[in-house]
Amino acid sequence: LYPFALAEYRRYLRHYPQDKEIRMLSAKLLYKQGDYAEAVSEYERLKYHFPKDPLIEENLALSLWGATALDRAVESFRLLAGAAGPQAQRAEYYLGAIRLEQNRSQEAVEHLLRSQTQDASSASAIAPEKIHAALALAYQRLERLEPARQAWQKVLEVVPGDAKASAALRDINRRLTSRKVTTVKKK
Repeated sequence: LYPFALAEYRRYLRHYPQDKEIRMLSAKLLYKQGDYAEAVSEYERLKYHFPKDPLIEENLALSLWGATALDRAVESFRLLAGAAGPQAQRAEYYLGAIRLEQNRSQEAVEHLLRSQTQDASSASAIAPEKIHAALALAYQRLERLEPARQAWQKVLEVVPGDAKASAALRDINRRLTSRKVTTVKKK
């Protein structure tokens, strides 16, 4: 169904190239199909005509991230992070997720913590359990087990049956217990 819809959108855009909504729909379909480079091209065209639209900027950044153009994605997310509202919260979260992918855990923690302080009351905000799970992973990579444990516990408060959080929490508790035993033996 996506290829048919995309073909129809493109046919329409040949006659009405400035139609923002149809170009957005076209770009979204390209993104959903995993054609990130084409989605980037469409969002860049949209950004040229609508440079101040935060939704276009955010979708461009997500497409750049999907196309592994991380430096450009980070640049777009930073623009959004300086704004107010749910775009800023999502941008900080995405910056944290990118830094987590890059094994830059301390920077990930900083962005993820900022995403918690942004206005998260909007329905379009990133779900708290996603932020806590990303924070927990970053803390684990930094070997900061106590904050990691607290973050996994917060995930379980929101989603009690989360298997990944439960397994990570068991592992952290085991590691913390073994550290305590080792510390006691050394004394």
